[in-house]
Amino acid sequence: MGNSSLNFFIRFRSIAAFLLIFFACALDTLALQAGELIFPASSHIGLVPPNNMVVSPDFAGFVDRETSTSILITAMPKDAFDEVAAGMTAERLATQGMKLLGPCNNVEPAFESHCYRVTQEASGYLFQKWLLLALMGTETAMVVATIPDVILAEELYSESEIEQALSSLAYRQSLSIEPISALPFVIEESSHHFNRR
Repeated sequence: MGNSSLNFFIRFRSIAAFLLIFFACALDTLALQAGELIFPASSHIGLVPPNNMVVSPDFAGFVDRETSTSILITAMPKDAFDEVAAGMTAERLATQGMKLLGPCNNVEPAFESHCYRVTQEASGYLFQKWLLLALMGTETAMVVATIPDVILAEELYSESEIEQALSSLAYRQSLSIEPISALPFVIEESSHHFNRR
């Protein structure tokens, strides 16, 4: 093999090695982005949302507006855990228009919890819901995942995606809040007026 051929071979191997490392790092970055633990603003409670779900600007949780799929997070006092758990019966849920299907055994967060599958009709559509009650730190979390039945049928989301998201439930002791961004209005310097967000 001549010097020119040898030099070309060495350069080719170097470029190939660089490209392999580059694509491996890119794939790792995408995986981290897809599996990012997110806490809604002003909330101690967060999770890893399914792909295509973003933090909702309207409530504590996540939403995919195109498919009317959401995960709502409600924080309650720690003492509410037993009381709410006692109300997770077919009779009590029926008074709220929900039909109890049974426990969701594949949802396993790292906290004491109860999870139930229910269905509910609204506006002529059938919705599948996961009701997750978890005792976390100094709070009780009520996490409700809602997805239209037709979206599940079309496999735009899967049950396992929802269950994995709920299983990733996490709690943080401290909050990192920017005081200005937490205000319910914005300040426009030019006009010196307050506008509601």
